[in-house]
Amino acid sequence: MNSAIILRNIPKKVIKLDQVIYPNIEGGFRGFYQVPPGLHYISVLSSLSHIGFWCFLKPNDAVVKVFNSEENCFENDESESENKFKNLALSGAMGAALKNYPLQYFPVWHSMSCYIREEFFPPTIYELEPPSSSRFESSFKVTHDGNIDFFLQEFQFSFLKWYCSTLTDTQELSAFERWTHLLQSIYNAGEGNISESPRLFIELTDTIIAQFSCLNEDYFGNGSSVIENINYLIEDMRDSGNTEAKEKALALEVYLENKL
Repeated sequence: MNSAIILRNIPKKVIKLDQVIYPNIEGGFRGFYQVPPGLHYISVLSSLSHIGFWCFLKPNDAVVKVFNSEENCFENDESESENKFKNLALSGAMGAALKNYPLQYFPVWHSMSCYIREEFFPPTIYELEPPSSSRFESSFKVTHDGNIDFFLQEFQFSFLKWYCSTLTDTQELSAFERWTHLLQSIYNAGEGNISESPRLFIELTDTIIAQFSCLNEDYFGNGSSVIENINYLIEDMRDSGNTEAKEKALALEVYLENKL
């Protein structure tokens, strides 16, 4: 795995890669090497705000971005320059100018982003559905037409869009609101919906645990929209009759006991 993300002409201040922050960037820094394929988010501190971009990385490939200081944004490199830097990076010729990706953090990032697909990027983050008898049925069965993968994509991306904006001047609070709305719809889905679509809830559990691991204790107080009613989900997964759902419910319960 020798994929790379090349960053040209960036301010040498603070850089954020996925959920990892690098507060001190050396002058010779040019990006990251041995980056796992998939979705990644990179931002740099420019003046007083973070400027970033999303990218999908393919195996044994490189993404090259140039920072435009006048427009305060990242841009694609010119074709000839892009090919030059790709070849340098993938051949190993850039050496110490590239930091190795911090692989110890990747399992959490992967659990938070693994259902987001390049062909559907960016997933739509929907407006809150009108009040109805079931929040879950509105968001899953109506908005996503019962498509598990599309629901998982929105659930993951609404969290990541907010989470990756938390260093910026303007947080993506609407994405946070949507994520907590989906959380509550999951918590209150009920035993019947879990029995009907067990894969959705089984696969959601690892994502929820990974997301929670990135949040500080302020998000887990009494009455928090992040944690309120989660015991309903655990109890209903236990009672669903699905063995794997029961195991995931236990894993979530154990995680919460250690977290809270």
